[in-house]
Amino acid sequence: MGKLGRNVVANLLGRGINIVLSILLVPVFLRVLGSDVYGLIGLYGAIAAVVGLLDMGIGGTLSRELAKLSGQPGSEAEQQALLRTLELAVWLVSIVAALIVFLTSDIIAAHWLHSDRLSQADLRMVVNCFAISLVALLPTGLYTAGLMGLQFQVQANMIIVGVSLAKNLGAAVLIVWFVPTAEAFFLWQAVTAVGGAALLGWALWRKVGRGLGARFDRGVMRGRWGFTAAMSLNGIVGVGLTQTDKVLLSKFLPLDAFGHYMLASTIAWLFWALLVPVNMALSPHITKLQAEGRSGEMRDLYHLGCQFMALATVPLATTLIVFGEYFLTVWLHDQPLAVELAPVLSLLVAAGAVNALVSVPLYTSVALGWPHLITYCNLAILFIVIPANFLFVPTGGMVVAATIWLGVNMFYIFVGVPAMHRKFLPSEFTEYAFGSTIVPLCLGALTALGLKIAASSVEGYWNMIMLLIANWLLCSLLIFLTSSRLRTPVIAFLKGRLPVSSG
Repeated sequence: MGKLGRNVVANLLGRGINIVLSILLVPVFLRVLGSDVYGLIGLYGAIAAVVGLLDMGIGGTLSRELAKLSGQPGSEAEQQALLRTLELAVWLVSIVAALIVFLTSDIIAAHWLHSDRLSQADLRMVVNCFAISLVALLPTGLYTAGLMGLQFQVQANMIIVGVSLAKNLGAAVLIVWFVPTAEAFFLWQAVTAVGGAALLGWALWRKVGRGLGARFDRGVMRGRWGFTAAMSLNGIVGVGLTQTDKVLLSKFLPLDAFGHYMLASTIAWLFWALLVPVNMALSPHITKLQAEGRSGEMRDLYHLGCQFMALATVPLATTLIVFGEYFLTVWLHDQPLAVELAPVLSLLVAAGAVNALVSVPLYTSVALGWPHLITYCNLAILFIVIPANFLFVPTGGMVVAATIWLGVNMFYIFVGVPAMHRKFLPSEFTEYAFGSTIVPLCLGALTALGLKIAASSVEGYWNMIMLLIANWLLCSLLIFLTSSRLRTPVIAFLKGRLPVSSG
């Protein structure tokens, strides 16, 4: 397996283990803490997204610049100066943001959140734990981006997996056997977050050199501010698109009902766990191949990434959309709640799947030096989505919020993706459209609907589980067999490994 393959696998495991653990442990946390805890997790996610704006594109810039500098002999001093400068900036910003949240914790607990289970003092303590976690938020992103840019993605993900195990399993042990409170849960999340940031920082500095003489130097960002500013604007607009619904729902819904929405969102974030690691592995390679003038290899890698994303996304999405009620019943062991959440889950999963399918083209645009494409798309959508959220979400609730999010992602596939191909890969759009979008989606939909008709009435958890697995496997097989960019290297690999008979 080549370096790119190892990086993709490592990134998928790093993100995947975290989200799989989160999903598996949902019944435990629900039984002990109630659905309010997922409402609080959703609120923290919204706050973290806003604080993440203060990254101002620095993480993406560090990844891109270290990827370029790593191929230049004698650039160690510049790498160290760049890292030290950006590191000091993000730590300072993180501490200030955490102090603001800490100082406003009384206001948030008293005037924003509505819980019948948790007292105002409990809610204030939870928000204070949010503040501790926020201290580590931006540095974690910066160090991870740096390791990804230097192609030390296996090492980065070993740390991410370790922290994820400690965060999730440690929380489960803590609340089940020792302190069954929301405050203990979120305090543990905060402690592990800070520890994870420290470990990632230590690992990155080992790779770029000890940096004992590295100092803050504003000059290292000269000539790089344009890319950073575009990435920052993308982040600002992106938060407006992705978090407005959660902020409004956290205000207008009781905390337990908001927690139900976040349960469905947790499953939809599976697609984020797929798209981020794949693109973090692909993007530095695409940047490097383009810089070296190897455009043919870059196009091949691009299509391989697109078809891999379709294979990873479509079978899972169609399974969850068509058989969402079965999945929720098995997962939550609560049939009435499963019936209530199934429409919301279907909409959020559809949005997440579309987002994953367009992610490789959009990340490729960034890797090739045009981050403004995402900015233009997001700005165009922003002026529609935010008013729509304010007008319709307070009365329409979860279903309307999920529908708006699906509409956002459809805009990318019809506007953003064609624009990227026109600028960089004009002759590759047809292959992307059919090989990585239309054919996989049709195969997935027909497979799932066919099984739905054939098994119209399924009872019992194990029968539901077998149906879910069967649909996913059959859909995956059909998409793999029709994806030439994936099928050809796999068959060649197998032919090289299988023994050849001499008789």
